[in-house]
Amino acid sequence: MPTEKELKKLLEKYASGKCSPAETKLLEAWFTRIGENQEVEDLSSADQHRMLNSLRKSPRFAKGKNRIISMFPAWKKIAVAASMVGILVLSGLWINKSIRNSGQQETAYIQISTGKGEVRKVTLPDRSVVWLNARTKLSYSPDFKNNRSLRLNGEAVFQVTHDKTHPFKVQTQDSIETTVLGTQFDISSYDGLTETQVAVLEGRVKVGKISQQAQGVLVKNDMISFNRSTKTFDKRIENAETMASWRTGQWELRGRGVEGLALVLFNQYGITLKHTKKSLDKVEVSANFNKRQTAEEIISTFCLLGDCKFRWISKTEVELY
Repeated sequence: MPTEKELKKLLEKYASGKCSPAETKLLEAWFTRIGENQEVEDLSSADQHRMLNSLRKSPRFAKGKNRIISMFPAWKKIAVAASMVGILVLSGLWINKSIRNSGQQETAYIQISTGKGEVRKVTLPDRSVVWLNARTKLSYSPDFKNNRSLRLNGEAVFQVTHDKTHPFKVQTQDSIETTVLGTQFDISSYDGLTETQVAVLEGRVKVGKISQQAQGVLVKNDMISFNRSTKTFDKRIENAETMASWRTGQWELRGRGVEGLALVLFNQYGITLKHTKKSLDKVEVSANFNKRQTAEEIISTFCLLGDCKFRWISKTEVELY
């Protein structure tokens, strides 16, 4: 993630007209997003006047070439400029550049991320709504309204705005692509898990490997999982609302056993789970937990159901045996 100094430098480049087309488009998308969601706090009158005088010194603002400045009321123009860096850092938005074709083509993405124990609701430029689970990353193009493709690492629930001329697609790191046909759905695809899971809460989706035939159409309460080791799909009926209950601070292991417990502990409490007993990999525990429980209570319940024990190695590490 760029430092605050780097973000300030990017804003200075924009004001002086030295940004690349990709950087300019990304910054304008950020300004529009912040303006629509009203995430900028008011500045004092003195700060507003000081920032306005500073902005007027920029040739781009003085000559009326800056399209951003026309997007907001007067007070918000100043507030956005003054607090832009802080907002970008706090909200988890930053430039993620990928260089393709031996450096000849540059693509800039908007990336949103959540931290330990954080659940975040985000409105995308097309008015689709996304809930991000803890330790999740979601990225998309600044031209999202015309290119509704996203990349997901983690878990998210999507409530998609219908637009038949612009398909809504979500890709995961194991090349699973979910195409929306008008719906609300949950995707779980964290690093370290053996499976990617997709469950439909409302409507219909198509799921399959990128550039391959889809595995059919999923409807409400259908869930499909992709095993990363065997490269196979498994479709079954699940309570999709329960799968997405993390939005309200509840977590279901869904038979994932030790890896499911490890995911909850790391994402919600910052605790790393270790074990050396191979037989524990075969333990399957289905249980519901919630944010009011301590990490020790959750581990104790798991061990009671899974017939195992645990010990603390440090404040952030625990071992099953």
